[in-house]
Amino acid sequence: MLLGWTAKRTGKNLEHHVQMPKALSASSRDSSQVTISDTEVGEAKRDMYRKFDWPPHYRNLPYVIAIAIGGDTIVFSKFTRAKLFIDELSLNLSSVKDRIRCVQAAINIGRYCKWAFKEVGPEPFYPFGKTIDRQPTDSDVWGTRLTINYSSVLKVFYSMKSSEIQRVHNFYATNRDIPFLEKALRNEIKGNNLHLELIPVGLPFSPTNLATLQVAMYCFLHALAKVHQNGWSVIDIRRPNTIEHDGCYYIIDAGEFAQQHNYQIHSEILKRFDTNSVLSRPARDIYMVKEMMKEVEEIWRYNPHAIDFMRELDECYQKDSLESILKCEFLIAPAEQRIKD
Repeated sequence: MLLGWTAKRTGKNLEHHVQMPKALSASSRDSSQVTISDTEVGEAKRDMYRKFDWPPHYRNLPYVIAIAIGGDTIVFSKFTRAKLFIDELSLNLSSVKDRIRCVQAAINIGRYCKWAFKEVGPEPFYPFGKTIDRQPTDSDVWGTRLTINYSSVLKVFYSMKSSEIQRVHNFYATNRDIPFLEKALRNEIKGNNLHLELIPVGLPFSPTNLATLQVAMYCFLHALAKVHQNGWSVIDIRRPNTIEHDGCYYIIDAGEFAQQHNYQIHSEILKRFDTNSVLSRPARDIYMVKEMMKEVEEIWRYNPHAIDFMRELDECYQKDSLESILKCEFLIAPAEQRIKD
């Protein structure tokens, strides 16, 4: 059971604001006494270890407050990003003294959560479970019903032409198993509506250092190269349409503008970005990647590998292909990919 969160972003510890129980790191019972309750608590902790996934909108939190309950035993602990239980407080609710301490701990954890939310705040706050309706406004925008859940995004498209429904459906079907590209777990056409369930859920890509940028570009270019091989371009590649999740970076087709090669780009607004790319081509996506790099030039301006990378991107744009750049020294695979390799 997850009860609250905290962070150290501001450089302040919780103890500066809330006095936690002094026995936080010690059990109130003899550790040699093993009961059925202990076994149940252990199983609850193992279950949390297996199933818990870090909230994507709280990426800076070093730990969450976890509660494991078994029989008369309740254990409060910090559960870290490395999935370690630390500073445990174990209480036996058959004891009057421990019942009082349990109430004190719960009150302090409530204050803890309130302080963390005020000082840190979610970034950004996702209204999990809330459904948002967007009405169609022009020829480029169709109606959508969006629900962001903890682990996936549910989208229902309505008021769409049958050709548009088929285009979006085909994009996700054709490019379903490409690493670092948003994936559709569900992709169903029902009458004039399209139902999608998309993963992963993450935070918008916002590089703060060179290493982060290098890993992100590795992910983006390898995803795009596969999409291009399948005969598609994503078209609308901008930082708001890229996300971070568990140390990897993903491209999402947030506006559903992806198009097969040699077809007209159907958004008049998107045509203005690269006036040389009237049709959907790999060069169009490469141009947008170059623009993304220019937005964060202060991060890589003096790095020789980055400068070479930008030159190679220019060559790729002229060749209409990313094939020659995938082994560029500037690109760094995410840790997950390095382990596989």
